[in-house]
Amino acid sequence: MVTAANKIIRSKKNDAEKIDLLKGLNISEKAACELLIPDWCGRKGFADYQLKNNGANIRRMRDRLAELEKKAVATMKVTARADGIRVVENTDDDRLQIFFPGKPDAGTIKKLKAKAFHWSPRNGCWQRQLTENAKRVLNGVLPN
Repeated sequence: MVTAANKIIRSKKNDAEKIDLLKGLNISEKAACELLIPDWCGRKGFADYQLKNNGANIRRMRDRLAELEKKAVATMKVTARADGIRVVENTDDDRLQIFFPGKPDAGTIKKLKAKAFHWSPRNGCWQRQLTENAKRVLNGVLPN
């Protein structure tokens, strides 16, 4: 609709014809008149940055929808290590959780905090939001 309105506004028709055509795009007469008045840069109609912002928002929303659909079909995954550490990809809470058998050493805690993991007293684990980046940094924070 925005590009069609800009085509009408930039056409060689007179203002009355342009307003009638813009009404056909469900733009009120008042809004159509405002679109015909140049802004401080001399632009008429919708500015190009508005179109670019709309396109960026549409792409962002599409990507977010795809991410949410992917998370909706994911199942909880539990990985147990020989040293007693359990790593849980908790899709219900959207968290990557690390359960230690006891309190981790100060160096491990420092690594966890540096990589955005937080202690959850309610769950009794270190956790952060379940993202691809969280999965990537997981091996760097766990003791060998």
